This record gives sequence, C-alpha cells and structure tokens, in this order.
Amino acid sequence: MALFSSIMDFLANILVGAIHLSLIDSNKFVLVTYSIFLKRIYNIWAGFTRTTYADPFIVRLHGVRVRGELRQLRQRLEIAKDPGVLKCRGRNEEFRKRSPMVDDRVLDIVKRIGLEGLYRTPFRELDHNLITAFVERWRPETHTFHLPHGEMTITLQDVEVLLGIPIDGEAIVGTCALKWAVECQEMLGIVTNSVVLKGQRIQIKKLLEKIDQGLPDGAEEVVVHQYARCYILALLGDTIFADKSGDRVHTMWLQMLRDLHNPPRYSWGSACLAWLYRKLCRATDKNASQIGGALILVQYWAWSRFPFLCPRMDLPPDGAYGLPLPSSPLSIK
Repeated sequence: MALFSSIMDFLANILVGAIHLSLIDSNKFVLVTYSIFLKRIYNIWAGFTRTTYADPFIVRLHGVRVRGELRQLRQRLEIAKDPGVLKCRGRNEEFRKRSPMVDDRVLDIVKRIGLEGLYRTPFRELDHNLITAFVERWRPETHTFHLPHGEMTITLQDVEVLLGIPIDGEAIVGTCALKWAVECQEMLGIVTNSVVLKGQRIQIKKLLEKIDQGLPDGAEEVVVHQYARCYILALLGDTIFADKSGDRVHTMWLQMLRDLHNPPRYSWGSACLAWLYRKLCRATDKNASQIGGALILVQYWAWSRFPFLCPRMDLPPDGAYGLPLPSSPLSIK
C-alpha cells in the first residue's frame, strides 16, 4: 500500500508539473471524472493538506483557484523584454571640457571643507556596459551585489580610499523648506528664474558661466566665497551627486557651504554612498533606462576589486620623475 501511495504521489506531481508548463489544459483538467487519483492531485496542489474533496463541486471550485494561480504564474514567468544598457549620467560635458581650477583662493576653500580628493580624482569615460552589469546584480534588500562567488558591496572605506573624501564628521542633514531663489542670490550671487532654477535644482551651465567670469584680484571675501560655492556645487553635481537630468544639481548642498571661513567637518563620503545606494536601487526597476549617482566610484571600485576588468596601464616607478606625490586618492593610480 505504501508503494502504491508513493507511485500515486509521483504521478500526481508529474501531472501538476505538466499543468505548470501548460502541457495540459487546466480548463479540461478540472472537468475530468472525479476519482481518488484526482483527489490526491488537488491535495498536492493545495500544499499537501489533509483535506479531502468528496464533492465534485468543491473540486471544480478548487480548479477555478488553480487556474487563477496558473494565470498569475504565467504572468510572473513571462520573459521580460531586455531593456538594454543603462544610460549612465556621468560628468557634465561642459564641465569636463574646462581646465582645472587653479585659483589658490578657491582651492584653499576646497581643501578646507575636505573635498581636495574629489578635486584631484581623474575622470575616465564611463563604461556603461560594466555599470549595467553590476546594476543587474544589485539587490535593494541587502544593498549588495550578488555575484557568483558571494555578496560584495561598496563601503565607506572604498569611498575614502578611491575618492579621498572624508567619511568622518557631522552628518549631512538639512531642510528643503527654504526659498531657494533667495539662497542662490545670497550664496552664489546668481539671480535665477524658472528656467535656471527648477524646484530645488539649478543648471550647472549657469554655475559654469559664473566660474568663467573669473575672480578679480583683491576681490572681497563675500565675492570669493560666492565664486567658490559655484565651483564646489558644480563639482559635487558633476561627480558624486549627479542626477539623471545630467545638467542640474540640487541646491540643498549649499546649506553645508554656508560658512566657508571656518567650515564644519562633514562626512561627505557617507552622503555620497547613501546617494549612490539610492540610485542603484532605483535603477533595478525593470522600466529604468538611466542611472545617476557616483558612477565613477562604481567603475573605480569594480576595477580595484576585479583587476582583470581594469584597462592595462604601464606606470613609471616611484620617483622616476622627481619626488613622489603626496597621499592622493587611489583613483589617480
């Protein structure tokens, strides 16, 4: 009897599997003559419950539920259309074409707030295919990349080592309930309109126009600080806080740049990583077609963790061209 029961269970499982694969029409299946074998199949389908269906009408009702579950299963197992490679929003084209900032008054402020490493981080053309491949491995539930050999993720240590920005200090928090047009005029020296400032995001192009004007010799401290904020805000929006627009940056970062004479030490690395995690999670949506955030960090991280992905570069030995450079972000190497 036990052998007969095992055989019946085996056949029942095969039949249920055939229904899953649409090899058997479930509509006709529920109209089959009620039998002990059919009872066993429905019991297996219901999750190996102890319930027995003595009434054919109950069997039909259960069959309706089965058909509904099969329909949902087919929808879930539908092969989605490949969305293709994500459009990676990297550095602003106009910002990238400009020469590096050389005004010592501005660079002193950049060093003072802890963003010298970001200023010195070199730009490389983003590998859209590489970043898309890692996005496909990203799991929002754990904020990790699920790779064949295990889970990996970008950590605060990676941010500090690769980009050279601080991960210690005060948390970057603030409010969005400000009059941003007034803030831009006071802190950036830029008069905005509905085109230049949309909501809380300002055009990077407008910041670059301000930078192109240059700083006159003997400029007042207020003017120097406004000029420096324009450059720093454009730098932040061009690297670690890039959004999907590609040509705008959020003005909420101005709250951290209010005091440039004696600025607090902020954890820019923590904000960078949190922003990147958010962008990676949003990019996992099947309808996503582009991604923002510190994608240059993702690329440098992939190159450092998987050296076979990194372009080959033959570097000269240390000291070949004079004294070695001071400590710098690993991304320079």
